[in-house]
Amino acid sequence: MVKNEDAPILDCTIEQRAEKKITGENYGAKKAECERILAANDWLDSIILRPAIVYGPHDYTQRLYYWMYRIKNLNQVIVPGKGEELMNMTYAEDIVTLMKKCLDIPVHRKIYNTTTHAPNSLLDKLKSMAKALGKSPDWLFVDPKQILDNKEVLGGKIPQVYTTSNQYRFDHSKMLEDFGEFLTPFDTSIAETIKWHDSNKLWEEGKAGPTIEQEAAFLKTLKI
Repeated sequence: MVKNEDAPILDCTIEQRAEKKITGENYGAKKAECERILAANDWLDSIILRPAIVYGPHDYTQRLYYWMYRIKNLNQVIVPGKGEELMNMTYAEDIVTLMKKCLDIPVHRKIYNTTTHAPNSLLDKLKSMAKALGKSPDWLFVDPKQILDNKEVLGGKIPQVYTTSNQYRFDHSKMLEDFGEFLTPFDTSIAETIKWHDSNKLWEEGKAGPTIEQEAAFLKTLKI
């Protein structure tokens, strides 16, 4: 199911509102509460942008870089399920462009889903990376449940692994209606991100997810 801007948002408990530290458990609830605060103050001419998972240059989370690094350096890449999980993401350069556009728009809606592309599969994303990197690794399809059940061996979660359909599918048609076409094609955004890593010599193993050694240990438990 693709969500539009009218989809329900998370509740935020009194305890979550009082908690000063941002954690994985309260992050989404706190964001939702910020939206409610803005909505309650209708005298403020605000625009709420809702990006999905952000990727591109300077991405400190390295959630997409995790996959690029493995495709660049390994002959075999673990893929959860068959890589069919659909989601859309937000290219960092596009959200910057949209923020600039928000300064000039005289009439606007309150909330916009801010995604760069329509939902595409993880495998499609990986194939785009492989094409841009000039690589052709073998895709090793592994049951997502096996991945999630072996967090101790893996030392952490492989980014973008789910056991059921996830929630990261968003309709951005309202954004395009009000701001026009400005989004970067997904393949282009991947090529630009790889070029940025090349020019800055930033191809060390990242911090997101397990290490390559931990993944090798995990594969041994599966006898692959």
